[in-house]
Amino acid sequence: MASAAQFVFYGYVVNLVNIVLLFVVMALAVIAFVSCARQRAEVFPVVGPLSKVVWLSILGSSVVFSYLCYAYRGMALLIWSAAVAASLVFLLDVRPAIREAVEGHGPW
Repeated sequence: MASAAQFVFYGYVVNLVNIVLLFVVMALAVIAFVSCARQRAEVFPVVGPLSKVVWLSILGSSVVFSYLCYAYRGMALLIWSAAVAASLVFLLDVRPAIREAVEGHGPW
């Protein structure tokens, strides 16, 4: 039989994991936004179809939505995963392409 203490501990652990995940997502979104804001605008059309303004709006909304998920302590999974996806696409795909375009180094 499960005691009341086990249920309290389970709730505490789930709440702690949710808070840690939301802080990680928020930090990831802020890092992506700041990285995008520091790049030059004329490089963005070279590496993809989206301009710097579009990326800043996507990543800014990602920061706002991740904060809202934290503020309301809810795991709105669709919004949360969209914020993670937008931040990771920028950090893992667009940012290295911008770095290669600015520095002039190719993969060879």
